[in-house]
Amino acid sequence: MCSSDLVVADRISERAATVMFYPLIVFALISVAYWHFSGDLRLYVVAQFLPVLLIPLILVLFPATTGDAPLLWSVLAVYAVAKVFEFADGQIFAALQVVSGHTLKHVTAALGVYFFLLAARGRYANVAR
Repeated sequence: MCSSDLVVADRISERAATVMFYPLIVFALISVAYWHFSGDLRLYVVAQFLPVLLIPLILVLFPATTGDAPLLWSVLAVYAVAKVFEFADGQIFAALQVVSGHTLKHVTAALGVYFFLLAARGRYANVAR
């Protein structure tokens, strides 16, 4: 399960999340393969950034059945910070001389995964009750 599936399952429907899960995984894999073989990043950019645009829209427009919204907003915020670290990779290394933006991106992304796991755990703890 990924963050978009968690959001869709909670706020739209379990069925919608189930139906879209594998096609989204396949699209993500195709986007990386296409980038690798063609050098064209357009599909990869769609796979990476469309959820970042749609998840906040879903969070705002559809009511939650669980209390995970702060955690999901945290995932998005941490992702945004990770992207800033990624784009400022060289500048960060030049300034700090110890660690690069790429390294900080991965550490920050791990924090995002932690928030996602907390949200998923809360969701499935509620289902088990």
